[in-house]
Amino acid sequence: MSLQHLTGIKIPHGVDADEIIAQVVRGKAVDAAILELTKKETKAPEVAQVPLIKDEESLHSRELIRKYEESIGEMKKYQDELKIELDTKDEELRKLGEFIEKQRSEAYKQFKKEKIIRVRDKEVAHLRKRISENNKKISYLNERIHRLKHIRRLEISGRALPVKIISAFTKDSILKTQEEVGIKKDDLILLKDASGGGSITAKMLSDLGVRAIIICNDMSHAAEEELFNLGMPVLKAKDVNIQFDPAEELAVINPDDIKNAIEEWNRKAEQRKIAAKEEWLKSLVDEYRSERRREVKG
Repeated sequence: MSLQHLTGIKIPHGVDADEIIAQVVRGKAVDAAILELTKKETKAPEVAQVPLIKDEESLHSRELIRKYEESIGEMKKYQDELKIELDTKDEELRKLGEFIEKQRSEAYKQFKKEKIIRVRDKEVAHLRKRISENNKKISYLNERIHRLKHIRRLEISGRALPVKIISAFTKDSILKTQEEVGIKKDDLILLKDASGGGSITAKMLSDLGVRAIIICNDMSHAAEEELFNLGMPVLKAKDVNIQFDPAEELAVINPDDIKNAIEEWNRKAEQRKIAAKEEWLKSLVDEYRSERRREVKG
């Protein structure tokens, strides 16, 4: 079938059909290609008569145009399919974007929820810790109340006198005992370890107005001397028959025993003072005699 039959347009005599086919393949319309070639033929000088296109060449040209038109149709069809597929992909991408956004929103909500839970768990742990500390403090205070009641009952009964215990002869231990059970005037004090004290801690106990100090081991000379000068009895635990209960951190003593022990300490203290006074007088006499001898020799 010829180009004229395919397009319905008559090709003018002398126009190159192959050129028309070539321009149509390049995308130009058939009538525009014919018009352009017709103008060229009109302007070109007539040199010689163009020979007629052979039937075989015409058939070959028509076959090429048919194949090109089929290819163009297939390409347009493929283009339409691609457009449909592209539109489908765009819709899928849109739905996927919505899904991702929804998942992101859900993940953020979950993260926020977990963060709130973590904060609450931290608060709960803090409150539990405070409750535990308060329970320990309540238990400690209950034990302290129990000890104080027991001491008070002993004081009221008169059958035994409570002895308040200080673990070490240090300022911190004295203050701790004073806080836990109280140390007041005329109290009896037991020093578990009397070795670490000095004149300062000795005066600290004396200023509290305690009645006597009972020791389980040796006291330093400085502390003992300070307490002696302050008139504070220092008694050995083995000499007063003290009953010590480590479970309750409490010691008791028979009133008569402590009374006798203090009287004995006062008696010895008086003897010690008399002996010290006699020693002082003796030193004065010796010094006087020495001075007189120096004067005689002079």
